[in-house]
Amino acid sequence: MIILVLLAIVVVLFVYLLSPDAKTRKCGQQIPGPKPWPLIGNLFDMEVGHKGVKTYNGFQAKYGHVIRYWLGNKLAVLLSDADDAEVLFRDTQNLGKADVYKFMHPWLGTGLLTSTGHKWFQRRKAITPTFHFKVLDQFIEVFERKSTILVECLKSMANGQSFDIHPFVSRYSLDVICETAMGTSVDAQNNIESEYFNAIRTVADCIVTRILKFWLHPNFIYRFSRLSKQHDAALRVVHGFSKKVISEQDRLNNKEQLHNDKESDTGIKKRTAFLKLLIEMKRQQNGAFTSEDDIREEVDTFMFEGFDTTASAISFAIYEFGRHPNIQETAYHEVRDAFAGETALTIECLNNLKYLERFIKEVLRLYPSVPMIAREICKDIKIPSGYLIPAGSIATVVIGGIHRNKKYYKNPEKFDPDRFLPENMVNRHPYSYVPFSAGSRNCIGQKFAMLEMKASLSHILLNYEIGTTEESKYGMLLTLQSFNGQNVWLKPRRTA
Repeated sequence: MIILVLLAIVVVLFVYLLSPDAKTRKCGQQIPGPKPWPLIGNLFDMEVGHKGVKTYNGFQAKYGHVIRYWLGNKLAVLLSDADDAEVLFRDTQNLGKADVYKFMHPWLGTGLLTSTGHKWFQRRKAITPTFHFKVLDQFIEVFERKSTILVECLKSMANGQSFDIHPFVSRYSLDVICETAMGTSVDAQNNIESEYFNAIRTVADCIVTRILKFWLHPNFIYRFSRLSKQHDAALRVVHGFSKKVISEQDRLNNKEQLHNDKESDTGIKKRTAFLKLLIEMKRQQNGAFTSEDDIREEVDTFMFEGFDTTASAISFAIYEFGRHPNIQETAYHEVRDAFAGETALTIECLNNLKYLERFIKEVLRLYPSVPMIAREICKDIKIPSGYLIPAGSIATVVIGGIHRNKKYYKNPEKFDPDRFLPENMVNRHPYSYVPFSAGSRNCIGQKFAMLEMKASLSHILLNYEIGTTEESKYGMLLTLQSFNGQNVWLKPRRTA
């Protein structure tokens, strides 16, 4: 009898804790969405991968561009209309990341991606100047050198046989961000067994798995799981590497050393890497960075944001070149003409690749590396669609949904770089294209990413013809990924 009473109390408490308050329930009932299950809501409707894309597309066709989900007692509202998204992007109060981002805290701490309030504002203000074009100009040599290695690594695959190019691009992207952000090299392209590369992949995969398995959300359950042990072991490698590099750079306690422009013993020109700038801020006591952990948070954040996202975009770009030979040839001729007579890659040369830039923008329209962003709502907001999103709920902008919205793009599934000709963009909604997010929390590294993508794609176009016969089945993990690979074939380009 006592056991039954205790069980009844537990059930009552469980129901109470998972029951939304009256206001949230009322708001949720007014927004269209799939029918929730008792207590757990729509948790079983939340899928990732290719199935997740198909499920969301089905819901969008049925319910429209505002969709309600219940995550237990938590109301989540998915937005794929630019007018609704604009309200959220322009909001200066609801800047906090959704609760699910806390699973990234052990890795990234509360760096620029995951922090809120005064800390976020202070860090954003301090870091923004580090992406000035004069700083970016120093990295062009890195892009060229690493792109040359990528071309060399692909030689053995350039036999007309289909293969997944994403692993090659991932290692290229990691090499670039390591040298530009931390001023060090892991040589992941030549060292396929790189411990650091494998550790980052493991940490990211563990986070995604935990997000999907809602029973692992509570820490008191998760910490006893095998996944937790796997995650923590890989994280020790990632943090150990970051701390080692930070410690080594911190020994450069002389400002003249920080900006020394001479050749190093390895023949690699010294440049002002992102890490070195953060260390200098710490020395100058600017308030944003007071400890090694402050620096590590941002270094790890930029390693994540500058690695997986860019690798995703470049891989989909190569895949789309394979699908559209005519577009590929147009881009090739532009690159060939721009590079003619050049002895070294320059930022001016990359900026002049206008067709390639339009091509990349169209890739990011159809395959945004981060296809959705979620905000924790701390103050009620009313969206143009007529619904109230109450405080305590989650508002999610589905960037991929906006980019494929017929309201803004005619025949949205068609791949067409000319959508981004100036004359075709004149009357387009300013928030209908947001691959780097928008508003005060937009991506600080978008110019860096564009230059890196142009450099790598240019080198590939100059050396290889690209083709594909296999459709990519994509979906979201931490970033947009293909689940059957970005399978292409390469052949050495004839330059006659």
